[in-house]
Order: sequence, then C-alpha cells, then structure tokens
Amino acid sequence: MYNENWSLKAGDVVLKHTESNFLRYYKNVQGGQFKTKYKMSNGFQAETSAAGSVARGRFASVAVDPLEGVQGPYRVRGPSNERFVIILAGSEKVFIDGKQLTRGYDQDYVIDYNLAEITFTNRVVITQFTRIRADYEFVDQNYSRFIFQAAHQQSNEKFSFGLHYYSEKDNKSRPLAFDLSQEEKRILANAGDDLSNAFTSRVDSVAFNSDKVLYRKTTGFDLDGTPYEIYQYSNNPDSAFFQVEFSEVGQGNGNYVLFNATANGRIYQWVAPFNGVSQGQFEPISLLNAPNQKNMFTGNFGLKINSYEEVKTEFAFSKNDVNLFSSLDAEDDNGYAYKVMLNSRNRPVGANAKYRFNGGLSYEFNNESFSFIDLGTLYRI
Repeated sequence: MYNENWSLKAGDVVLKHTESNFLRYYKNVQGGQFKTKYKMSNGFQAETSAAGSVARGRFASVAVDPLEGVQGPYRVRGPSNERFVIILAGSEKVFIDGKQLTRGYDQDYVIDYNLAEITFTNRVVITQFTRIRADYEFVDQNYSRFIFQAAHQQSNEKFSFGLHYYSEKDNKSRPLAFDLSQEEKRILANAGDDLSNAFTSRVDSVAFNSDKVLYRKTTGFDLDGTPYEIYQYSNNPDSAFFQVEFSEVGQGNGNYVLFNATANGRIYQWVAPFNGVSQGQFEPISLLNAPNQKNMFTGNFGLKINSYEEVKTEFAFSKNDVNLFSSLDAEDDNGYAYKVMLNSRNRPVGANAKYRFNGGLSYEFNNESFSFIDLGTLYRI
C-alpha cells in the first residue's frame, strides 16, 4: 500500500541501507516496513521509516580456494567453515580479483543454491592465483532472529540531519532445530568469543538398526603402539551400538576421514596419528551454535557553507556479541567510528568560469572494536 507520501510493505521485504558511510546492509526478510515523507518547519523535508521482521537468512562473505584451470564446481562454505549451507536465491555476489561477475549460462557463472556450488563458464579464467570471493545470505535455522530498523533524515537548503538504527538479535531461549542441555549452555558460557572451543560429544548408544550407519567402540594403535579409543563402522548386530555424529575440524586437526557415502549416510574411518600429528579432518564431536547480536546506531550532520562547499560529519556506535550465552571477552563487543568530509561541487574555475572544480577531503577513524553489519555491502552496493 502506498501513495506519494507514504508506503507500507508486508510479507517478503528487502531491507536496504540508506546513504551512510558505516551502516550498510541488504537483507531479505519476512515482516513489515513503513516509510513516510513530510514537511517540517523552517523548510525541512523529512523522511522517517521503521521496519520489524524475522530474518530469512544470515549474511556471509567468504573466500573460495581456486584450482589451476578448474572451472568448478566450487563449494561455498559458511562463515564458520560450515561444510553445507543453503544459499538464498538471488542473494549472492561473486567476485573475481575484486570484479563482480554476472550470473547466467551465457555469462560468468552458474550456481546451485541448494548445494552452494559455483561453476564458472569459459568466459572466466581460473588460475591458482585467482582471488575468488562470494558474498551471500544463507539459511540459518539455529535460533529465531528478529531484525529492527528505524531511520529519520531531514534537510533544508542549508542543513541536513539524520539518525539511523539497526539491530539483529537471536533469541537464545528459542533454538529452532535443537534443544540445548544445561551442560551445553555451560560450555557456551565458558567459550567466550572463541567458538572453536564450543563443542560436545555426539556419541549416542542405540539399539542395532540395519537402516542406520552405526559404529562399534574398539581400540586402534599408531606406529609406536600407542592405544586410542576409536569408533569403527560396523554392521554386526552384536557390536554396532553407537550412533556417531562427526564434524569437520580442518585438515590435521582430526583423526577421522570420510571413507564412503551410502544411502543411509556417510561413513567415517579412523586414521592413526603419525608422530603424534593427526592425519584426518573430522572428529566425533558437534560444534555448538551460539546465538549472536549485531547493533549499530549512526548520526549525521551536514552544513552548506555556500553554493559550492558543504561539510558533513557522521558518527557510529556498533555492538557485535558473537555469543549471547557468555559474558567473557565482552571488552571488544562495542566500538565506534566517525568521519568528517568537505566536498566542493561545480565551483567555477578560470576565466569566464570555463572549467568546473569537483573535489573533496575526508578523514575517517574506526577503532579496533568497530564492527560493520554487512562487510560485503561496502564493496557490492
């Protein structure tokens, strides 16, 4: 619903930032948004907006490792190195050496959103030195998430002034696809911002079932004869009593490798350490997903000095809490930034004003704890 002075949207809504040096975002959400334009005293024209929604996905910007002469498919991982993500259709931006590509069979690349795989066409040359980056939104069903946005901007012939606020926050008491035990909440509380330490064992003792991938507990030995308690795939009804969930932890950080994939699931195999160094990339653990929160508040002020010069300033305060269950490592959650600009537009230069000068000076400061909402929008929008 809309007219020339206001608009109201509900349902699938795209939230996009207004003109700002710091507050940048582009979100596909489900909710509502209201915008209105109106006149104020002293010749001010104003625009105010507000939106509330639940998020359809989370933003990520990741690097993709290239292979010499290989066009793909390249698997796009999650921001925490998740092996499998589902990308929201149309949300991706793919860059080669800083240049944005165009999607299409007759263009630069094609993408399978369900598998998160990108294949480049013959128009793109891939070498081992190619820098590939993908910005995207992916389905995140860990916690219910609420997004709120509000903005007010007003200006007249001499002054401009605005305030903008954005917040996205997980509801830690409402996980969607799992339930956290008290022990798992304690692990998250003790992990702080280092979520690589937030994991728990996912080994369950179950009755034998030929339709499931099950393991038996046994002992393995390395070359020095050092014993290890391991889990070994088995279809023996007398010993296959363990259902094990494995997580990828990086090459050299785990003791298991992917051995085979069947209709019932994936089979992992233990590999003996060599000289005390792990040789696999999987472990029988499950990484715990922590709820997080991102906020940013910005204010801006502009003054037209004359017909050609204008000075502007903008300040911003950010909050980035990657683990709402923990109060540890909170000293770097809050940050601030500011920018001062002097712009000159179309100033006459030379005899008879034959030339026009356009230029500007600016100074920006971001403290080390300042955090952007969507870093990728600094490059793509």
